[in-house]
Amino acid sequence: MKNKKDYKKIFIAVGIIIVLAIAVILILNIKNDTKVNAPDLVKGMTPVKWNGSQWIETTAEDKEWYNYDKQEWANVKLADGSMFVWIPRYAYKITKGYHGEDLEYKEQSSHTDSTKEGGKIEIVFLQGTTNSTFNNKSIDIANTNSKENYVVHPAFKFGDEELQGIWVSKYEASRTDSTDTTQGTQEILAFKDNVLSITDYDLNGAMYYCRNMEKQNIYGWNEQSGTIANTGDIIGDNNNFDTHLIKNIEWGAVCYLSESRYGINKEILGNTSLISGKGGVSSTTTGNETGIYDMAGQNAEFVSAYYNLGTDNVNLKKYTNATNFHKKYVDIYNSYGTDNYGDAVYETSKDNFARRSWYEGQSDLSTSYPFFVRGKSSYSNSIYSYFTTSGEKTLDNSEYKTSFRVTITKNN
Repeated sequence: MKNKKDYKKIFIAVGIIIVLAIAVILILNIKNDTKVNAPDLVKGMTPVKWNGSQWIETTAEDKEWYNYDKQEWANVKLADGSMFVWIPRYAYKITKGYHGEDLEYKEQSSHTDSTKEGGKIEIVFLQGTTNSTFNNKSIDIANTNSKENYVVHPAFKFGDEELQGIWVSKYEASRTDSTDTTQGTQEILAFKDNVLSITDYDLNGAMYYCRNMEKQNIYGWNEQSGTIANTGDIIGDNNNFDTHLIKNIEWGAVCYLSESRYGINKEILGNTSLISGKGGVSSTTTGNETGIYDMAGQNAEFVSAYYNLGTDNVNLKKYTNATNFHKKYVDIYNSYGTDNYGDAVYETSKDNFARRSWYEGQSDLSTSYPFFVRGKSSYSNSIYSYFTTSGEKTLDNSEYKTSFRVTITKNN
């Protein structure tokens, strides 16, 4: 017959087992059930998922469509086959490497000292268009110093509209008749693998044709018939979404999600081919097929951002789409510093010259050239590379060529 001490031991043992079981459940929930805003689809988008060998169509209700805990990002195809990837609304904090702090810089080349390291970034996803996490913790919208506090990423505000997330093209821009040997001649954009990207547009052309996507029905949405004004707005626009050249802060939003535990969380190996997707999954933002390809390597890429060098700057006068388009389409810089954040520029580089960004990325802001280019230079394939150019299209004999990609935002 058991005595009271035996029963007490059994009771304690059972209690410990129950507590451990609850703890395991909570840990698994934290690890595998991170909530994100469901992808905000626009007309023409069809959810697709990778089945291990190919992309197959699915539905928005499919629980296996995406899992950001497993670095599996949500993908869609437009009616023409172009692919886009969902970046859900989040706040971020840089816990290592802010402005180059706590990273080892040493002589890596004849250019300057640089670092082979990247930083560390913590991400918390936000509910809807709010500044609250899914655990109902509020992030102060006034926070802009990502070294000290979580910061609501500025890419999730388009003009005056707060966004649930953004869609970024999975590949660089190509033409509808592009192949792996020719860029084609059509003036309608596509975003597909195994083709040559467009590298014969200047900045004005890239900005215009990204806006022009809304005027085409090839993607599965209702085309807009109005003309594109010099502000970038389409006269009579009545749809609920917007297409535009990716901005610097939108580029940064992809960088930071990629550098977190929800992405590849290490250096992306640049695509050394000029053909989209040829770098394989190591050149994606997730390290698998669901990520965004070729933001490191393949081509340099225009982003919609410029360094304000004054009204007399010859390049700002020439490429007027950047200065005339509505400010929701363009990021403007008056200095290299903390006024701009979320863009993987000041926060991820020690200085604004030579090769001081994470993973040996270029970090050059010219005193003559105003327009930002990302992702590749003559001596770097880092996603964190940035430098400024004249806005001209690249020459055939250039060490690198310049392409671009598109962001789609949906109105709420």
